[in-house]
Amino acid sequence: MANGAAIKRSANDFEGAAATYKTITTMAPRLAAGYLGQTEALFMMRRDREAFAVFDKWRAADSNNPLPRRVLVNVYLGRGQLAEAKKELEAAVKAFPNDAPL
Repeated sequence: MANGAAIKRSANDFEGAAATYKTITTMAPRLAAGYLGQTEALFMMRRDREAFAVFDKWRAADSNNPLPRRVLVNVYLGRGQLAEAKKELEAAVKAFPNDAPL
């Protein structure tokens, strides 16, 4: 299924890719690839609010994993949203004080 989503994404079928990645997150709610692919496709379609909502779902689905927060901090940094990056990083460090990458 992930290969199908990647093929759709490479063909600029971002809507189809997002839908396929969403299916992956439903089937495997703790698998990062589904969330990452879905957010990437949504960002490509300039549907930022939906993409950030996917990060919220990922954090909720895998609340014991710091990876969703790490990725979100980097997304904010890449977009130049420093205040949001700082806020997310502080929350992540509070939630996962022993996570060295944070």
